[in-house]
Amino acid sequence: MKVLGAWAVTDGPTEVSVPPGHLRSLLSVLVLADGQPVRVDTLAEQLWGDQQPANVRGTLSTYVTRLRRLLGSGAITSYPGGGYSLSGAGQTVDLHRFRELLRQAREAQSSDDELDRLTEALGLWRGRPFTGVDCGWLERDIVPGLTEEWFTATERRIDLELARGRSSELIAELWQLTNSYSFRESLWLRLIGALHRAGRRADALAAYRRVHTILRDDLGIDPGAELQRLHQIVLRGDRPAASKGPHQLPPGRARFTGRATDLSALDRMLSTMDRNAIVTIDGPAGMGKTALAVHWAHRIAARYPDVQLYLDLKGYSRDTPVTAAAALKTVLQSLGVPGERIPPQLHERSALLRTTLAGRRTLLLLDNARDAAQVRPLLPGPGSLAIITSRNQLRGLSIKDGAARWTVGRLTQSEALDLLTAGMSVVDTAAATRIVELCDRLPLALAIAAERARSAGSMAEALTDGSLDDFSFGEEDLREALTWSYRMLDPCAAATFRTFNRYTAQARVLDRLVEENLVDHAQGRYEMHRLTRLYAAEGPVQWSVAELLAN
Repeated sequence: MKVLGAWAVTDGPTEVSVPPGHLRSLLSVLVLADGQPVRVDTLAEQLWGDQQPANVRGTLSTYVTRLRRLLGSGAITSYPGGGYSLSGAGQTVDLHRFRELLRQAREAQSSDDELDRLTEALGLWRGRPFTGVDCGWLERDIVPGLTEEWFTATERRIDLELARGRSSELIAELWQLTNSYSFRESLWLRLIGALHRAGRRADALAAYRRVHTILRDDLGIDPGAELQRLHQIVLRGDRPAASKGPHQLPPGRARFTGRATDLSALDRMLSTMDRNAIVTIDGPAGMGKTALAVHWAHRIAARYPDVQLYLDLKGYSRDTPVTAAAALKTVLQSLGVPGERIPPQLHERSALLRTTLAGRRTLLLLDNARDAAQVRPLLPGPGSLAIITSRNQLRGLSIKDGAARWTVGRLTQSEALDLLTAGMSVVDTAAATRIVELCDRLPLALAIAAERARSAGSMAEALTDGSLDDFSFGEEDLREALTWSYRMLDPCAAATFRTFNRYTAQARVLDRLVEENLVDHAQGRYEMHRLTRLYAAEGPVQWSVAELLAN
């Protein structure tokens, strides 16, 4: 069935003639439900609104009978108590296929794969959705949302192509889009930017004058801040920012595994935020926060083609944490600001960073942050995305700065097995399952166990005595990773952590352990996972009493 354009129903190569009117409307409503039953009262509201027939159930039953004659007796299922569903539609409906391809695009492992999925999805569109169906509910509540899905996918596809240097090839399409949707400033931004990157400065200025006139004459408003900033860039004759800005994202993990749920959640969070987005990714030591953040950053990097910055703030490491002032100096220098122009005061450096990045679509990945105070001066302005990883939940950024927060949990059983056995030609399934259990599905522990298994040549030899000594291999050491979380605790929270299994502490102290991701809190229960419990049971003695009091 085709609904993304002229409405049509086919049975193989043969088109099925469904009369216009309520039959098409009813079938369309059932198609949108994607196999889920729709109640009679819901169908009545969507088909007739306030003008419902005297016998709603009887009328619907008549329509369903007529549709079954056209589509087959098993096409529509009836439910006791009233309600109907369309059977076996799934991917045979272009709308459902479109949304499935968009899901695949969001979860794509590379920008090339994402572009392929988006191109295939957009190829299903043939015009205005549900053309040929006369239904007020569809026109009011469904078509605008579907059109917005098309816009989002189209603009994302254009961004990916622009990031590949295809400005000249996209100009004709962008002119057509701005002619058709002249009030949509995001399309004008892409058109003017493409013209400027293609060296067509006069055409870019002409395009700005046109959108300025349209918005002023038809809506009585001026272009938005982003269009105005782009106009100034074109007027000055600056080279496009995308060709000047640093691109510092570290390479992603070669064997990145799983995290589909996390990636989808991050995509959804970003889609609901404004042009100045902040996303924090927190979780315990060894949970794979950095790997997830870097992987996600590469997936969405094409949306921020002008500047891509990365900085390890060393909030939890053997090195001294990077101060906000030092971090700002590093970032400003990477943006080309001469050292003599960098002011001494923290607030002045912060303001200079926002000025330097104004009008540039910027992705800033701040890794291993200690707290909100270390990060806040580094936040760029509108048109940017800041991704921040930390073992701390950085609640202050959520409360004061509107950051969206995502806590990374343990891998699923299947993801953990995939990570453990990646690259192994022969796998002892029973031993691998046992190791996954002993590793608490913690990525760092699994990675260390995998390396030990490869070195020992036997999965059974990967873990030996059930202590944290099993989780040290080369430069990776789970005990050391946990130590740096422990060292962030005040003396009371540290004491609670060490004796967590022996008594129930006050909620305030437990919340401090949750904040540092040393303890989980869900469904009214506090829980310490096995490997963290092993560390607590050791009774960490790295700190003297004097050190604890100093902390």
